[in-house]
Amino acid sequence: PFTVRAFAADGAVVARADAVAPETDGLVLHAMTPATIAGRVVDDSDRTVPGVEIRLARVSSAQIGEVRIERRAARAAEDGTFTFGDLSEGTYELWVRTETHATLETQRVRVVHDEPTAPLELVAPRAASASGVVADANGRPKARALVTYFDSSRSLYTPSQVSGPVVEPTRTDAQGRFEVLGLPAVELQLEATHPEHPSARSKVFTLSPGEQRTGVGIVLSTGGAVEGICFDSDGNPAADRLLSANHIRLQRAVTGRSTADGTFELPGRRRDDVRVPGHARGGERRGHRPRGSGRSARRGARAVVVLRGIEGRRGVQGDAD
Repeated sequence: PFTVRAFAADGAVVARADAVAPETDGLVLHAMTPATIAGRVVDDSDRTVPGVEIRLARVSSAQIGEVRIERRAARAAEDGTFTFGDLSEGTYELWVRTETHATLETQRVRVVHDEPTAPLELVAPRAASASGVVADANGRPKARALVTYFDSSRSLYTPSQVSGPVVEPTRTDAQGRFEVLGLPAVELQLEATHPEHPSARSKVFTLSPGEQRTGVGIVLSTGGAVEGICFDSDGNPAADRLLSANHIRLQRAVTGRSTADGTFELPGRRRDDVRVPGHARGGERRGHRPRGSGRSARRGARAVVVLRGIEGRRGVQGDAD
């Protein structure tokens, strides 16, 4: 005997017939009863968590790997319970992401039509917070610095992960003060970035559920600067050329334009490997790597580059557009 299934466009089974004999005429497929996932949300102390939003997505396989489809959301009731109904057969992930509670990992469950799914207990520990001050190397507070969460145990920026907590970056006030909410109870760092300085991180610290950590300090170093002059293909100073200093390992950049006499300065670089590409509007893009051998033979405007505070190199020349 055979089992015959009917599939929806997304691959979900919507009807089936079991124990089908060969050469059966007039086969009737029975519609599958939609599956349901139900459960409750509790925190790290096993207390129910009312009112939080639970997110769900079906896991599907693709050539690029696993993808999340059929995303939904439900809000927990006053007793922490939740229900997702009318689900296709398959594997699902559930997680909680709020400023007050956050699951550290997604929870997977497989549902099958016409088979009951055991109630789930979704653990969402209380989120923590951290506050402090961002200052430069001389102790002066830095306003408008962007402070974000860096998970040192994973070496990943978790806001991009589906299972990570909601950690919105925040900016410092006029006194350099900041507060980051929604942090998970893990070992982590905070990272600050500012246009005038290289990025910097706090010391590694570990938060407990619901903790409100204070006194976190982040010091922005002076770093180095990339300065020089741009020439066009005729050897004349090139004004209003767009340049950037790219940190190769961190894949970050500071951009600027050359002045009327062709000079430029790109501050806030780490003492590390950088690439200095530049291009004229409408022209091809060229690049110069300070670690390289010097002059490139490619056409385009030439940039004479001086690196201050970056591995002690000065007077490095190279081609740029």
